[in-house]
Amino acid sequence: MRNKKGQFIKGHTFNLGRRCSDETKKKIKEANIGKAYRGSGWKMDEVIKDKIRQGHLRRGLSVLKNCEVCGKQFRVPRCRIDAMFCSNKCRSVVIMPLRPDRTGYEPWNKGLDKENDDRLMKMAKDRSGKKNWRWNNDATQRWRDKHKRELNRWRKKIFERDNYICQKCGQVGGLLHPHHKILVSENKDSALDLDNGVTLCSKCHHEIHYLGG
Repeated sequence: MRNKKGQFIKGHTFNLGRRCSDETKKKIKEANIGKAYRGSGWKMDEVIKDKIRQGHLRRGLSVLKNCEVCGKQFRVPRCRIDAMFCSNKCRSVVIMPLRPDRTGYEPWNKGLDKENDDRLMKMAKDRSGKKNWRWNNDATQRWRDKHKRELNRWRKKIFERDNYICQKCGQVGGLLHPHHKILVSENKDSALDLDNGVTLCSKCHHEIHYLGG
């Protein structure tokens, strides 16, 4: 159904369910070539695009400039008359130069620890206590959180001593836990003692703590 101007009224069902043949689709496609409609599937050919560019240049809506890096001529709108580069690639050459090649470079602290290097020890002291940015004004903190690094080293040494084998069921590898024979809650002084640790798999560790195995 159409209105007085001959336009289809919104919600009409005139073409609902109607299918076009391949020949009709081809005719519609050829008829739409070069049109300035920007809907889905509609594209302007390069001739129309070039005419639009030339029209913008004649009316002063855009200007031609030369890139300061590669010398390529590019067109920009008049609001960007101060543009100096044709692309982000050329812009990055000036704004953010390429970083030097660091292939084969090794950091100075590789393989070092604060226990065997004075510089790392000094850095650790400068960031400890009230000097640390995460200082919470002497709020309560778990013992495990304070000695996290020492516990990680103790855990690794326990696994290496037991060859990554569960000392109860003999499982090799997999999900292993370092178990304290004397619990940390009972005696914190022996928490980092190697004789107080044993390697267990997750199942055996669960049985000891929760099932009394």
